[in-house]
Amino acid sequence: MDYIKVGKIANTHGVRGELKVQSLTDYDERFSEGHSYYIGEEKKEVHIKSFRNHKGMLIMVFEEFDNINQCEKYKGDFLYVSKEDRYELPEDSYYVDDLIGFEVLHEGEKIGVLKEIQTSYVNDIYIIETPGGDIMIPAVKEFILEINLEDKRIFVNLIEGILE
Repeated sequence: MDYIKVGKIANTHGVRGELKVQSLTDYDERFSEGHSYYIGEEKKEVHIKSFRNHKGMLIMVFEEFDNINQCEKYKGDFLYVSKEDRYELPEDSYYVDDLIGFEVLHEGEKIGVLKEIQTSYVNDIYIIETPGGDIMIPAVKEFILEINLEDKRIFVNLIEGILE
């Protein structure tokens, strides 16, 4: 089974098995009670009992944990969903893991490969691996002209001098 990261476990919260989770998704409503999630490297299956927002983080209670000792070992680990359980995205929205490795073209010529996407509150940043080193491109319409999922290509408009 393939897994997608949807949260990073920052810390425990209290002594009753609550975890403080940083959401890695744009859709916090995806965290709902009863659905299967997977936690840690071993992908232990867990189910959300409840969750709430607290100071920019999610405080989650899982059915499988009722004290701090059961969940403390997961600090720093990730929370996953199976790839089959991903949300259907709106048009012109993409999952990061679907785009990594795409060829990046400027004016019809390949300039590199999408290596990484850094997320921020303003916009995502595409890290492109080029022969001259990595470059960063903001993921906005002025720079990202087209994403072709079928051909695994991203067409970009670069500012003058960025490849030098």
